[in-house]
Amino acid sequence: MAIMVYNVPFCLALGLYDSMLVTLLLIPLQFYLYYLSRFQGKTALSSIFLILIINLFFAISFTLNSGIQGSSLLSFSISYFLIIAIVPRRQYWFWTIANILLVMGLIVWEYYHPELINNGYPTRADRFVDIASTYIATIVLTFSCLSYIINNYNQERITAEQNSTVLASLNQQKNKLISIISHDFNAPLNNINSYLYVLSNRDLKLEDKKKYESELRRITFDTQNLLLNLLNWSKSNMNGMNYVLESVNVNDAMTDTLNVYQNIASEKNVELVYEISDEIDVLANFELIEIIFRNLISNAIKFTPERGIVRVFSVNSNGYHTISISDTGQGIPPEKQAEIFTADVTPTFGTGRERGAGLGLKICSEFVQYLNGEIWFTTEQGIGTTFSVKLPVA
Repeated sequence: MAIMVYNVPFCLALGLYDSMLVTLLLIPLQFYLYYLSRFQGKTALSSIFLILIINLFFAISFTLNSGIQGSSLLSFSISYFLIIAIVPRRQYWFWTIANILLVMGLIVWEYYHPELINNGYPTRADRFVDIASTYIATIVLTFSCLSYIINNYNQERITAEQNSTVLASLNQQKNKLISIISHDFNAPLNNINSYLYVLSNRDLKLEDKKKYESELRRITFDTQNLLLNLLNWSKSNMNGMNYVLESVNVNDAMTDTLNVYQNIASEKNVELVYEISDEIDVLANFELIEIIFRNLISNAIKFTPERGIVRVFSVNSNGYHTISISDTGQGIPPEKQAEIFTADVTPTFGTGRERGAGLGLKICSEFVQYLNGEIWFTTEQGIGTTFSVKLPVA
Protein backbone atom coordinates (compact mmCIF):
# COMPACT_ATOMS: atom_id res chain seq x y z
CA MET A 1 0.00 0.00 0.00
CA ALA A 2 2.80 2.40 0.94
CA ILE A 3 4.72 1.62 -2.26
CA MET A 4 1.67 2.14 -4.45
CA VAL A 5 0.77 5.45 -2.80
CA TYR A 6 4.37 6.61 -3.18
CA ASN A 7 4.39 5.40 -6.80
CA VAL A 8 1.71 7.88 -7.92
CA PRO A 9 3.65 11.18 -7.47
CA PHE A 10 6.89 9.40 -8.42
CA CYS A 11 5.49 8.25 -11.78
CA LEU A 12 3.95 11.69 -12.31
CA ALA A 13 7.33 13.36 -11.76
CA LEU A 14 9.06 10.99 -14.21
CA GLY A 15 6.29 11.24 -16.80
CA LEU A 16 5.32 7.53 -16.42
CA TYR A 17 1.62 8.22 -16.88
CA ASP A 18 0.58 4.67 -17.81
CA SER A 19 2.14 3.26 -14.60
CA MET A 20 0.51 6.01 -12.58
CA LEU A 21 -2.92 5.16 -14.02
CA VAL A 22 -2.53 1.44 -13.23
CA THR A 23 -1.46 2.33 -9.69
CA LEU A 24 -4.45 4.61 -9.14
CA LEU A 25 -6.79 1.81 -10.22
CA LEU A 26 -5.20 -0.74 -7.84
CA ILE A 27 -4.90 1.43 -4.70
CA PRO A 28 -8.64 1.32 -3.75
CA LEU A 29 -8.67 -2.47 -4.21
CA GLN A 30 -5.58 -2.71 -2.02
CA PHE A 31 -7.27 -0.77 0.78
CA TYR A 32 -10.41 -2.91 0.46
CA LEU A 33 -8.36 -6.09 0.85
CA TYR A 34 -6.73 -4.62 3.95
CA TYR A 35 -10.22 -3.91 5.34
CA LEU A 36 -11.33 -7.52 4.66
CA SER A 37 -8.23 -8.90 6.33
CA ARG A 38 -8.02 -6.65 9.39
CA PHE A 39 -11.68 -6.07 10.19
CA GLN A 40 -13.63 -8.91 8.55
CA GLY A 41 -11.31 -11.78 9.46
CA LYS A 42 -10.89 -12.93 5.82
CA THR A 43 -7.11 -12.94 5.99
CA ALA A 44 -6.40 -16.00 3.83
CA LEU A 45 -8.69 -14.86 1.01
CA SER A 46 -7.35 -11.30 1.13
CA SER A 47 -3.74 -12.54 1.05
CA ILE A 48 -4.33 -14.57 -2.12
CA PHE A 49 -5.96 -11.64 -3.91
CA LEU A 50 -3.22 -9.32 -2.70
CA ILE A 51 -0.50 -11.60 -4.07
CA LEU A 52 -2.26 -11.80 -7.43
CA ILE A 53 -2.68 -8.02 -7.57
CA ILE A 54 0.98 -7.37 -6.67
CA ASN A 55 2.22 -9.73 -9.37
CA LEU A 56 -0.22 -8.29 -11.91
CA PHE A 57 0.89 -4.76 -11.01
CA PHE A 58 4.60 -5.51 -11.47
CA ALA A 59 3.95 -7.54 -14.65
CA ILE A 60 2.18 -4.54 -16.19
CA SER A 61 4.91 -2.25 -14.86
CA PHE A 62 7.49 -4.52 -16.53
CA THR A 63 5.94 -3.96 -19.96
CA LEU A 64 5.38 -0.23 -19.47
CA ASN A 65 8.72 0.67 -17.86
CA SER A 66 11.47 -0.63 -20.19
CA GLY A 67 11.22 -4.33 -19.24
CA ILE A 68 14.50 -5.82 -18.11
CA GLN A 69 16.14 -2.40 -18.42
CA GLY A 70 13.79 -0.94 -15.79
CA SER A 71 13.24 -1.46 -12.07
CA SER A 72 10.59 -4.20 -12.20
CA LEU A 73 12.95 -7.12 -11.52
CA LEU A 74 13.94 -5.52 -8.22
CA SER A 75 10.25 -5.06 -7.46
CA PHE A 76 9.55 -8.74 -8.16
CA SER A 77 12.26 -9.73 -5.67
CA ILE A 78 10.81 -7.65 -2.82
CA SER A 79 7.26 -8.79 -3.63
CA TYR A 80 8.47 -12.40 -3.39
CA PHE A 81 10.03 -11.71 0.00
CA LEU A 82 6.78 -10.15 1.29
CA ILE A 83 4.75 -13.08 -0.05
CA ILE A 84 6.95 -15.68 1.66
CA ALA A 85 6.69 -13.67 4.89
CA ILE A 86 2.88 -13.98 5.07
CA VAL A 87 1.87 -17.27 3.41
CA PRO A 88 1.73 -20.61 5.30
CA ARG A 89 4.85 -22.74 5.12
CA ARG A 90 3.12 -25.38 2.98
CA GLN A 91 2.67 -22.77 0.19
CA TYR A 92 6.34 -21.75 -0.01
CA TRP A 93 7.23 -23.95 -2.99
CA PHE A 94 4.09 -23.00 -4.91
CA TRP A 95 4.69 -19.24 -4.71
CA THR A 96 8.44 -19.65 -5.29
CA ILE A 97 7.87 -21.57 -8.51
CA ALA A 98 5.08 -19.16 -9.52
CA ASN A 99 7.39 -16.16 -9.03
CA ILE A 100 10.22 -17.74 -11.04
CA LEU A 101 7.91 -18.81 -13.87
CA LEU A 102 6.30 -15.35 -14.06
CA VAL A 103 9.60 -13.45 -14.14
CA MET A 104 11.28 -15.88 -16.54
CA GLY A 105 8.20 -15.77 -18.74
CA LEU A 106 8.31 -11.98 -18.93
CA ILE A 107 12.04 -12.02 -19.72
CA VAL A 108 11.60 -14.63 -22.49
CA TRP A 109 8.60 -12.73 -23.84
CA GLU A 110 10.64 -9.53 -24.00
CA TYR A 111 13.53 -11.39 -25.67
CA TYR A 112 11.34 -12.57 -28.55
CA HIS A 113 9.07 -9.53 -28.72
CA PRO A 114 11.18 -6.46 -27.80
CA GLU A 115 8.92 -4.24 -29.86
CA LEU A 116 6.06 -4.82 -27.36
CA ILE A 117 8.04 -3.37 -24.44
CA ASN A 118 7.50 0.33 -23.91
CA ASN A 119 10.59 2.39 -23.15
CA GLY A 120 8.79 4.51 -20.59
CA TYR A 121 11.65 6.69 -19.37
CA PRO A 122 11.75 10.15 -20.95
CA THR A 123 15.47 10.55 -20.13
CA ARG A 124 18.40 8.39 -19.11
CA ALA A 125 18.48 10.19 -15.73
CA ASP A 126 14.86 9.19 -15.04
CA ARG A 127 15.77 5.53 -15.52
CA PHE A 128 18.64 5.79 -13.04
CA VAL A 129 16.45 7.56 -10.49
CA ASP A 130 13.74 4.87 -10.79
CA ILE A 131 16.15 1.96 -10.38
CA ALA A 132 18.01 3.62 -7.48
CA SER A 133 14.81 4.50 -5.61
CA THR A 134 13.42 0.99 -6.15
CA TYR A 135 16.62 -0.48 -4.74
CA ILE A 136 16.40 1.76 -1.66
CA ALA A 137 12.74 0.82 -1.16
CA THR A 138 13.68 -2.88 -1.48
CA ILE A 139 16.37 -2.56 1.19
CA VAL A 140 14.12 -0.58 3.56
CA LEU A 141 11.22 -3.04 3.21
CA THR A 142 13.53 -6.04 3.66
CA PHE A 143 15.04 -4.50 6.79
CA SER A 144 11.59 -3.57 8.19
CA CYS A 145 10.08 -6.99 7.58
CA LEU A 146 13.07 -8.90 8.94
CA SER A 147 13.12 -6.70 12.06
CA TYR A 148 9.39 -7.33 12.55
CA ILE A 149 9.82 -11.11 12.10
CA ILE A 150 12.85 -11.28 14.42
CA ASN A 151 11.13 -9.18 17.12
CA ASN A 152 8.05 -11.40 16.97
CA TYR A 153 10.21 -14.51 17.12
CA ASN A 154 11.99 -13.19 20.21
CA GLN A 155 8.68 -12.33 21.89
CA GLU A 156 7.31 -15.80 21.15
CA ARG A 157 10.53 -17.38 22.44
CA ILE A 158 10.30 -15.40 25.69
CA THR A 159 6.63 -16.34 26.05
CA ALA A 160 7.47 -20.00 25.39
CA GLU A 161 10.21 -19.93 28.02
CA GLN A 162 7.84 -18.34 30.54
CA ASN A 163 5.17 -20.93 29.75
CA SER A 164 7.75 -23.68 30.10
CA THR A 165 8.68 -22.35 33.56
CA VAL A 166 5.03 -22.20 34.58
CA LEU A 167 4.40 -25.74 33.28
CA ALA A 168 7.44 -27.04 35.14
CA SER A 169 6.16 -25.41 38.33
CA LEU A 170 2.67 -26.82 37.79
CA ASN A 171 4.11 -30.26 37.13
CA GLN A 172 6.12 -30.04 40.34
CA GLN A 173 2.99 -28.98 42.23
CA LYS A 174 1.05 -31.84 40.64
CA ASN A 175 3.64 -34.40 41.75
CA LYS A 176 3.71 -32.89 45.21
CA LEU A 177 -0.09 -32.92 45.35
CA ILE A 178 -0.24 -36.57 44.30
CA SER A 179 2.25 -37.44 47.02
CA ILE A 180 0.24 -35.60 49.69
CA ILE A 181 -3.08 -37.01 48.55
CA SER A 182 -1.68 -40.54 48.45
CA HIS A 183 -0.68 -40.15 52.08
CA ASP A 184 -3.93 -38.46 53.12
CA PHE A 185 -6.16 -41.07 51.55
CA ASN A 186 -4.04 -43.89 52.86
CA ALA A 187 -4.08 -42.67 56.48
CA PRO A 188 -7.86 -42.89 57.12
CA LEU A 189 -8.07 -46.26 55.39
CA ASN A 190 -5.34 -47.57 57.65
CA ASN A 191 -7.15 -46.16 60.69
CA ILE A 192 -10.46 -47.71 59.65
CA ASN A 193 -8.71 -51.03 59.07
CA SER A 194 -7.03 -50.83 62.49
CA TYR A 195 -10.35 -49.99 64.17
CA LEU A 196 -12.07 -52.95 62.51
CA TYR A 197 -9.20 -55.17 63.62
CA VAL A 198 -9.56 -53.96 67.21
CA LEU A 199 -13.32 -54.50 67.13
CA SER A 200 -12.96 -58.04 65.87
CA ASN A 201 -10.19 -59.08 68.24
CA ARG A 202 -10.96 -57.43 71.58
CA ASP A 203 -13.74 -55.97 73.65
CA LEU A 204 -13.65 -52.22 74.04
CA LYS A 205 -14.93 -50.12 76.84
CA LEU A 206 -17.65 -47.65 75.88
CA GLU A 207 -15.33 -44.73 76.55
CA ASP A 208 -12.59 -46.16 74.32
CA LYS A 209 -15.12 -46.98 71.64
CA LYS A 210 -16.39 -43.38 71.58
CA LYS A 211 -12.82 -42.11 71.41
CA TYR A 212 -12.06 -44.32 68.41
CA GLU A 213 -15.28 -43.33 66.67
CA SER A 214 -14.68 -39.62 67.25
CA GLU A 215 -11.15 -39.85 65.87
CA LEU A 216 -12.28 -41.86 62.85
CA ARG A 217 -15.12 -39.43 62.15
CA ARG A 218 -12.73 -36.49 62.26
CA ILE A 219 -10.16 -38.14 59.99
CA THR A 220 -12.82 -39.30 57.54
CA PHE A 221 -14.34 -35.82 57.38
CA ASP A 222 -10.95 -34.21 56.78
CA THR A 223 -10.35 -36.68 53.97
CA GLN A 224 -13.75 -35.96 52.47
CA ASN A 225 -13.02 -32.23 52.60
CA LEU A 226 -9.68 -32.84 50.90
CA LEU A 227 -11.40 -34.84 48.16
CA LEU A 228 -13.95 -32.08 47.57
CA ASN A 229 -11.20 -29.47 47.36
CA LEU A 230 -9.26 -31.65 44.95
CA LEU A 231 -12.30 -32.11 42.72
CA ASN A 232 -13.08 -28.38 42.72
CA TRP A 233 -9.47 -27.45 42.04
CA SER A 234 -9.22 -29.97 39.18
CA LYS A 235 -12.51 -28.80 37.68
CA SER A 236 -11.51 -25.14 37.68
CA ASN A 237 -8.07 -25.89 36.20
CA MET A 238 -9.12 -28.36 33.50
CA ASN A 239 -12.49 -27.05 32.33
CA GLY A 240 -12.34 -23.43 33.47
CA MET A 241 -15.04 -21.83 35.59
CA ASN A 242 -18.48 -21.42 34.11
CA TYR A 243 -20.87 -20.57 36.93
CA VAL A 244 -24.03 -18.48 36.75
CA LEU A 245 -24.02 -15.43 39.01
CA GLU A 246 -27.34 -14.79 40.74
CA SER A 247 -28.83 -13.62 44.02
CA VAL A 248 -27.68 -15.97 46.81
CA ASN A 249 -28.80 -15.82 50.42
CA VAL A 250 -25.69 -16.32 52.55
CA ASN A 251 -27.62 -18.08 55.31
CA ASP A 252 -29.09 -20.61 52.88
CA ALA A 253 -25.67 -21.31 51.38
CA MET A 254 -24.08 -21.85 54.82
CA THR A 255 -26.79 -24.00 56.44
CA ASP A 256 -25.33 -27.42 55.58
CA THR A 257 -21.79 -26.28 56.37
CA LEU A 258 -22.80 -24.95 59.79
CA ASN A 259 -24.73 -28.13 60.66
CA VAL A 260 -21.64 -30.23 59.97
CA TYR A 261 -19.07 -27.98 61.61
CA GLN A 262 -21.12 -27.31 64.75
CA ASN A 263 -20.61 -30.98 65.63
CA ILE A 264 -16.93 -30.93 64.72
CA ALA A 265 -16.38 -27.76 66.76
CA SER A 266 -18.22 -29.27 69.74
CA GLU A 267 -16.10 -32.44 69.64
CA LYS A 268 -12.99 -30.26 69.70
CA ASN A 269 -14.48 -28.10 72.49
CA VAL A 270 -14.48 -25.01 70.24
CA GLU A 271 -17.37 -22.55 70.29
CA LEU A 272 -18.73 -21.73 66.82
CA VAL A 273 -20.62 -18.40 66.89
CA TYR A 274 -22.75 -17.42 63.89
CA GLU A 275 -23.91 -13.79 63.65
CA ILE A 276 -25.24 -13.28 60.11
CA SER A 277 -28.81 -12.08 59.55
CA ASP A 278 -31.30 -13.71 57.18
CA GLU A 279 -31.43 -10.65 54.89
CA ILE A 280 -27.89 -10.85 53.50
CA ASP A 281 -28.07 -11.59 49.76
CA VAL A 282 -25.02 -11.39 47.51
CA LEU A 283 -24.49 -11.54 43.76
CA ALA A 284 -22.66 -14.85 43.56
CA ASN A 285 -23.11 -18.56 42.93
CA PHE A 286 -24.62 -20.89 45.53
CA GLU A 287 -22.12 -23.70 44.98
CA LEU A 288 -19.08 -21.41 45.12
CA ILE A 289 -20.34 -19.71 48.30
CA GLU A 290 -20.64 -23.14 49.93
CA ILE A 291 -17.11 -24.11 48.89
CA ILE A 292 -15.53 -20.81 49.99
CA PHE A 293 -17.05 -20.68 53.48
CA ARG A 294 -16.74 -24.41 54.07
CA ASN A 295 -12.99 -24.05 53.63
CA LEU A 296 -12.71 -20.88 55.70
CA ILE A 297 -14.80 -22.25 58.62
CA SER A 298 -13.00 -25.59 58.45
CA ASN A 299 -9.61 -23.86 58.63
CA ALA A 300 -10.71 -21.64 61.52
CA ILE A 301 -11.82 -24.64 63.59
CA LYS A 302 -8.74 -26.62 62.57
CA PHE A 303 -6.33 -23.96 63.86
CA THR A 304 -8.27 -23.02 66.99
CA PRO A 305 -7.27 -24.80 70.22
CA GLU A 306 -9.71 -26.22 72.79
CA ARG A 307 -11.96 -23.68 74.51
CA GLY A 308 -11.34 -21.28 71.62
CA ILE A 309 -13.94 -19.34 69.66
CA VAL A 310 -14.67 -19.21 65.94
CA ARG A 311 -16.95 -16.32 64.97
CA VAL A 312 -18.78 -15.77 61.67
CA PHE A 313 -20.13 -12.25 61.15
CA SER A 314 -20.79 -9.68 58.41
CA VAL A 315 -20.61 -5.96 57.69
CA ASN A 316 -22.55 -4.11 54.98
CA SER A 317 -21.11 -0.98 53.31
CA ASN A 318 -21.06 0.77 49.93
CA GLY A 319 -22.97 -1.91 48.04
CA TYR A 320 -20.90 -4.81 49.37
CA HIS A 321 -21.30 -7.44 52.09
CA THR A 322 -18.12 -8.40 53.93
CA ILE A 323 -18.39 -11.81 55.61
CA SER A 324 -15.61 -12.54 58.10
CA ILE A 325 -14.52 -15.68 59.94
CA SER A 326 -12.32 -15.01 62.96
CA ASP A 327 -10.61 -17.48 65.26
CA THR A 328 -8.66 -17.36 68.52
CA GLY A 329 -5.78 -19.50 67.28
CA GLN A 330 -2.07 -18.79 67.27
CA GLY A 331 -2.14 -16.62 64.16
CA ILE A 332 -0.20 -17.07 60.93
CA PRO A 333 3.62 -16.88 61.17
CA PRO A 334 5.09 -13.94 59.21
CA GLU A 335 7.15 -16.23 56.96
CA LYS A 336 3.99 -18.02 55.76
CA GLN A 337 1.73 -15.03 55.22
CA ALA A 338 2.93 -14.28 51.67
CA GLU A 339 2.13 -17.85 50.57
CA ILE A 340 -1.44 -18.02 51.91
CA PHE A 341 -3.26 -17.60 48.58
CA THR A 342 -0.59 -19.07 46.30
CA ALA A 343 -0.75 -22.37 44.45
CA ASP A 344 2.01 -23.83 46.60
CA VAL A 345 0.76 -27.19 47.83
CA THR A 346 2.03 -27.65 51.37
CA PRO A 347 0.51 -30.01 53.94
CA THR A 348 -0.87 -28.26 57.03
CA PHE A 349 -1.69 -29.52 60.52
CA GLY A 350 -4.27 -28.10 62.88
CA THR A 351 -4.11 -27.86 66.65
CA GLY A 352 -5.66 -31.34 66.88
CA ARG A 353 -3.30 -32.77 64.24
CA GLU A 354 -5.96 -32.33 61.57
CA ARG A 355 -4.23 -32.66 58.24
CA GLY A 356 -4.82 -30.73 55.00
CA ALA A 357 -3.13 -30.36 51.61
CA GLY A 358 -3.05 -26.57 51.58
CA LEU A 359 -5.45 -26.30 48.64
CA GLY A 360 -8.42 -24.71 50.45
CA LEU A 361 -7.31 -21.08 50.57
CA LYS A 362 -6.02 -21.15 46.98
CA ILE A 363 -9.44 -22.37 45.85
CA CYS A 364 -11.15 -19.67 47.95
CA SER A 365 -8.99 -16.98 46.33
CA GLU A 366 -9.75 -18.19 42.77
CA PHE A 367 -13.49 -18.48 43.40
CA VAL A 368 -13.79 -15.10 45.15
CA GLN A 369 -12.00 -13.48 42.22
CA TYR A 370 -14.44 -15.18 39.83
CA LEU A 371 -17.32 -13.69 41.87
CA ASN A 372 -15.85 -10.18 41.42
CA GLY A 373 -15.07 -10.01 45.12
CA GLU A 374 -12.05 -9.63 47.37
CA ILE A 375 -10.49 -11.86 50.02
CA TRP A 376 -7.90 -10.92 52.62
CA PHE A 377 -6.83 -11.72 56.16
CA THR A 378 -5.54 -10.03 59.27
CA THR A 379 -3.57 -11.96 61.84
CA GLU A 380 -1.79 -11.43 65.13
CA GLN A 381 0.52 -13.92 66.78
CA GLY A 382 -1.07 -15.50 69.85
CA ILE A 383 -4.37 -13.64 69.28
CA GLY A 384 -5.89 -15.17 66.17
CA THR A 385 -6.71 -14.66 62.51
CA THR A 386 -9.64 -13.18 60.59
CA PHE A 387 -10.38 -14.03 56.97
CA SER A 388 -12.75 -11.64 55.17
CA VAL A 389 -14.64 -12.05 51.90
CA LYS A 390 -16.14 -8.97 50.22
CA LEU A 391 -18.96 -9.67 47.73
CA PRO A 392 -21.34 -7.34 45.84
CA VAL A 393 -24.87 -6.95 47.21
CA ALA A 394 -27.45 -8.72 45.05
